[in-house]
Amino acid sequence: MPFEVSNPVKFYAGGDTTSQAIGKHIAEIARIYDILNDGLDSAKSVVVVLSPNTVLKDEQLGITPAPLEIKRGNGVQRWSELPDGIRLAQAIDNLTSDDWVAPLSARQGKLLKELIDTIPKTEVVDDLTTGGSGKALSAEQGKALKALIDALTTPVPGPPGPKGIEWRGNWDGAVAYRKDDAVSYRGGSYIALKPSTGEPPTNAEFWGVLSAKGADGAGSGDMTKAVYDPDGDGKVDAAVMADTAAVANSAKAVAWNDVTGKPEKFTCDIVDALDSDRADAALSAKQGKALKALIDASSGGGSGKITAEQLYVALLTSKWTVGPVVSDAPFYSLCWSSKLGMFCAVGDRGRIFTSLDGVTWKSADNQDFTLWVAGCWSPDLEKFCVVSSNGNKSVTSSDCVTWTIRNMPSGVWASVIWSSKRQLFCAVGTNCVATSPDGETWTKHTIPNGKWYAVCWSSKLEKFCAVSTLETFLGGMETTIH
Repeated sequence: MPFEVSNPVKFYAGGDTTSQAIGKHIAEIARIYDILNDGLDSAKSVVVVLSPNTVLKDEQLGITPAPLEIKRGNGVQRWSELPDGIRLAQAIDNLTSDDWVAPLSARQGKLLKELIDTIPKTEVVDDLTTGGSGKALSAEQGKALKALIDALTTPVPGPPGPKGIEWRGNWDGAVAYRKDDAVSYRGGSYIALKPSTGEPPTNAEFWGVLSAKGADGAGSGDMTKAVYDPDGDGKVDAAVMADTAAVANSAKAVAWNDVTGKPEKFTCDIVDALDSDRADAALSAKQGKALKALIDASSGGGSGKITAEQLYVALLTSKWTVGPVVSDAPFYSLCWSSKLGMFCAVGDRGRIFTSLDGVTWKSADNQDFTLWVAGCWSPDLEKFCVVSSNGNKSVTSSDCVTWTIRNMPSGVWASVIWSSKRQLFCAVGTNCVATSPDGETWTKHTIPNGKWYAVCWSSKLEKFCAVSTLETFLGGMETTIH
């Protein structure tokens, strides 16, 4: 059946309160509903719902005032239990709301129009004589200005000026020089008067003097013979003193080859030990003999070749110093932080010690019974990461003082390393491998079975490498590298 919906403007003709507008909405809805149903009866009535516990009759229409929502009842469910109904947009009587669904009241539309009417309009000027900073120039006059600019004559550059002096460096007899070329020759500077090749700057026909070399000792001011060469021997006194120092009782400087009484041997300090750090002293022959004995012992009595490792051990073993006992539990790993300038050593019974010099050690605040087996330093994250072989946990610290315990995947962990390229910690252990971007959150990965004892990172090959021991069926041990 055809029906008419009242114009919404009638609802908000200006001055209606919110409750009045809602009442008009409800009345209009009831009128339309009555038209659609050929008149209202007891079952198909319209009620205003004020409580979410209201139970509407079957086919009964319920309306909430705020927000304006319509639902159809079923005689069983409460209003709050009914499916979402139809929400009607309410007119907004302000200009601050961000609601993009609701309509704006006619009153606010009127206010907007009044604001628009008050906006000043820019005057467009269609000539090049009218002044005023608040006026706009027409496009036609802009076109005229462009034509005037395009008609301006481009300045024509004047003729090039005369060629100046061109510096050619030291004079070379094989170079062809042009007029006005300048060169350096025997301490002076010269300019070419005309082209030449092979003509030295001393030839006045081809060259003019720009600046001549001054006469030695003939200058003015402090640079005089009277000051620096009072004996007139052609050498300043400093040189005389230096040469005289090489020859006892010499009153006159002479060439080194003419010096008599020069020592045939020059002595220097000799160190007769293998624990000195001096770089300006020689090692005694006695200690050289001792080093040879060490090398011979490392290579099997002097017969055969020795490896670089053997030589390294032979040279350095004499420099190791055993420090004092700092813990009642064994240590298993050691790493260095260049940022903190600190060693970090970890071991059994939760032992974590730090040292600034490798001699004096201080216990960190992490005393428990965890077996810390490996640690490393991340220069990118500026933190230590230490893993354990029991307890499925790790610890991190940015200062080696305060340590935070982190959970790790289950496994007997043995080694950990940091990769700056991958921005990852990598830990390995018995039949397990895990990675972490921060030492806090770990991800376990699949790895071939084996007791993986150590892992390292190759920046050149951009890959991790881990070593393990695999038990064979014969009961022996086979070292495997992956």
